[in-house]
Amino acid sequence: MSDILAVLLPCACGYAEIVTSQGLPEDRFYRDWIETYSSREFLDLSDGLIGKMNAHAGDETDHPKDRLFRLYKSSTRFEFLFFDMSWKKEEWLKGLNV
Repeated sequence: MSDILAVLLPCACGYAEIVTSQGLPEDRFYRDWIETYSSREFLDLSDGLIGKMNAHAGDETDHPKDRLFRLYKSSTRFEFLFFDMSWKKEEWLKGLNV
């Protein structure tokens, strides 16, 4: 369970942080996205994931905590690359069947 939480946190908490740090833009497409991820339900989910991670990680020894941090860090890197790819208007690798 801790592994799953470690890889979910960067996405859920990152989105919650992004949408609560800015006002709503004029563009309706972005407004819809922000309204979805700034909803009370999503913010509660994000807070709940943090609480569960803290509870699970508190029971772990240093070695598993290091593993959880590596998973979290790797997931954070993929979140960054996702947004960076969009910002740069890059396309998915052609011929990659994933």
